[in-house]
Amino acid sequence: MRPTTAELQINGTTPPFRSGDLPALQSVQRSFRTGIAASPLSAQGFTEGNAYNTQYHFLCQLQPSETVAGHKVALTTKAARDHLGVHEPCYGHILSPCVYANDAEVPIGNLAAPHIEAEIAFVLRKDLRGPGVTSVDVMRATGGVLPALELVDLKVQGDGIQATDVIIHNALHGGIVAGSRLCSLDSLDLQYEGVTVEYNGELHGSGTGAEVMGNPINPIVWLANKLAEFGDYLRAGETIISGSMVTPVEVKPGDYVKATYTRMGSVGARFVE
Repeated sequence: MRPTTAELQINGTTPPFRSGDLPALQSVQRSFRTGIAASPLSAQGFTEGNAYNTQYHFLCQLQPSETVAGHKVALTTKAARDHLGVHEPCYGHILSPCVYANDAEVPIGNLAAPHIEAEIAFVLRKDLRGPGVTSVDVMRATGGVLPALELVDLKVQGDGIQATDVIIHNALHGGIVAGSRLCSLDSLDLQYEGVTVEYNGELHGSGTGAEVMGNPINPIVWLANKLAEFGDYLRAGETIISGSMVTPVEVKPGDYVKATYTRMGSVGARFVE
């Protein structure tokens, strides 16, 4: 985990920023602090590079206590990428105030449109620096995996949403609930790890790790190499969530969601105002 926001700067310097991108940055900050949904920025001509630079500027302006605890990979299904007209996933950052323990009461009153996804979280014991990272490198760098729920907040609403909107808004990250059991990769084949999700005691859906780019390890490989394009890397101690194994479910105050995995145990949370 990075101890200060200063370390969020790329290679020790502030990433390039267009003056015209300031309204987008302000929109991200407002949505993050208040839960007010933002409008799409499709008319402002954002490239992928502009979008990630705006995301990093958002991180650089967080409070000192709001450190980066890890990263998330979004758009891991072909259907999601096709819908937005892109050929690869995107990434965001997990913030320390948004990490919750198993079976916690998770506040969602400051989120625009919270949804829950069942994911596998990788806890790193060694740094991973791209380019050239492979699946074997990821396995060697992973200390263990956890069952996890990701709180996805649909912060951008309206017609014309693009992948750059997702990137700018920190890949729509709202939080993560981490399971209590750290499992070794040696005893798992994540491609075939199954999960069932219960919503208020009723079955919502089920899936396997194969839903996540063929294997949950693959998004971590992609992320490590993609971060290298922006001078960033995965650090020992960080938690990386790899993408949803089941169709997301919208949550409201009072709801309880539990995900039970084949060999990794379970993780749950109750959502409150």
